[in-house]
Formats: sequence, structure tokens, C-alpha cells
Amino acid sequence: MGNVHPPNLSNLSVVGLLRQGASWLDEPEPLKVRVYTHNIRYDNRNPSPGEHLWEERREYVSRSIFFNTNNIPSVVCLQEVLHHQLTGIVEDLNHAQKQASLGHGWTYAGVGRADGKTKGEYSPIVYNTHTWDLVESQTFWLSETPDVPSKGWDADLERVVVWVHLKSKKDPKVHINVFNTHLDHIGVVARRESVKLIIQKAGGLNSYPSIFAGDFNVEKIEEPYVIAAEKMYDAATMVHGINRYGHNNTFTGFDHGQTEPEKVIDYIWIEKEKSKGLKVQSYGVLHSIFHSFYMSDHRPVAVDISISET
Repeated sequence: MGNVHPPNLSNLSVVGLLRQGASWLDEPEPLKVRVYTHNIRYDNRNPSPGEHLWEERREYVSRSIFFNTNNIPSVVCLQEVLHHQLTGIVEDLNHAQKQASLGHGWTYAGVGRADGKTKGEYSPIVYNTHTWDLVESQTFWLSETPDVPSKGWDADLERVVVWVHLKSKKDPKVHINVFNTHLDHIGVVARRESVKLIIQKAGGLNSYPSIFAGDFNVEKIEEPYVIAAEKMYDAATMVHGINRYGHNNTFTGFDHGQTEPEKVIDYIWIEKEKSKGLKVQSYGVLHSIFHSFYMSDHRPVAVDISISET
């Protein structure tokens, strides 16, 4: 009978470690996504003191978007955008991408709020088709009749929400919903009921996590914010210290807050119920004034989120 040797425990330990390492390597790395929101100010042909025409502001707005989204999968939410402003921004982004030898890929979802086509302001979601597949999109109005162009409650103007369901091309297992809106600046009831409608719509969509962005025209002490915070996390409250960057306020006006005080009215939110697998890594309120030149009366807001398999 041949010699029987006991197992080498050190070898077994190495094998175990290798197996653990292989298991760790098999775990997918979370997808890092940037959400960028900006009220760019509509093309006002009778500019206020300190305000410049769109022809002068356009390159600053487009450059900010491209610089802040160029090297990370991103979703861009804009407000107060007229049709020619939107097509101009997309043209600028694709031109910059072509110069970088990446080819055209930028496009948008959304319609004009006045007629559901091209009239009136858009709240578009701009994204890159090299990064995302569009699974589905929809526009609905913030009113008692959300399926048709309409004003809601005591609103002064038509207001819309644009929703997209996106699938990552880098990691097709990652799906996200993104909502973009601009709540009414006059209607107190409209702002409250609009938030309720957005929450209701989001809850009935699908099982994927939802991110909300836009100009909510309310501060944190007001009722619509409180209602939203019951169902959603304000991304600004989810990071601290070195992971927060930039300014405190998102609205500036065109005169350093002299006519109307600076305040926070632009937000990025994460739906609480479906937030598993999402982690807000950083939050920033970016610059909008360059050498005393205002590109808008709002500052852009950007949030970096890591997303595990959804």
C-alpha cells in the first residue's frame, strides 16, 4: 500500500484565497453616473439688467454641459429651453464630440409644453446614445388632464414632466428612470399638486430606480419640498464634507441677488422606495458667472451616483 500524505493546509489556504479573489473579481463594478440639471434661462429678447442675449450665453451653457459630462456616463436635465435653444445645444455637443473623434450621439427627449410639439418651453432630457439606450419616454402635463397640453390648478403657465427609461450600454443590467420638470412660479396649489402627481406617476412605472431633477421653484421650508421629502431623498442631504462642492444657492438672478435674494430652488432627488443599489457619491452647485458674465440666472447642479445592478 502506498504512502498516504495528509493534505497540505497551506496549499488549501491559498486555494481558498484564490477562490475568494475570483468571486470578488466576478462582482460587477457599480456604474458611475452623473446627473446634471440647469435652468438655462429662456431666450429673452428683452433682457433684464445684467442679462445677456442667448446668442452670447449659448456657448457658455453648452461648454458647461460638455465639460461636466464628457468623461462619465451622464444624463442632462434642462429647463426653460425653447426649441431653437435645444437644437443649438445638441448641435454644440455633437460638434464637440465630433472634434474628439467620437461621432454624433447626443439627442433629447421632450416636447414643447404649449402644444406638445415645438411651441413653448421644453424641460428636455439630453443624453448620449453612445452611453444609453432609450427604452421608453413620455411627457405629461402637471394638471388635472396630464395627457394633453394644459395648465393645472392655479398655475400661470403650462408645466410638463419628461420621463425617460434608460438602459446602460456599458452594463445592460443597469436601468434607470429619470424625470425632469419645472414647477410653476406663481401657483401655490399647482406646485403642491404637481409634486403629488409626479410621485404618483413614478410609483406606477416599473421596478427600476428613479431620479428626479429640475427647478421646483420652492425652498426647503415650503410644503411641496416637505411632500417630496416624504418619498424622495434630496441628494444635497446625502453627502457631506469634501464630497460637497461649490456654492450653496442655485438661483442667483442677474445682479448678485440684489433684486431677488439668492436661494436654493433647483434639486436632484432619489426615490426612496427603489434606492437600493444607488449611492450618492458627490453633490455640487457649479459656477454660472464668468468674469461678471452670467450664463443664466440659475447655477447648474451636478450629482454623481454609483449604481449597482438594478
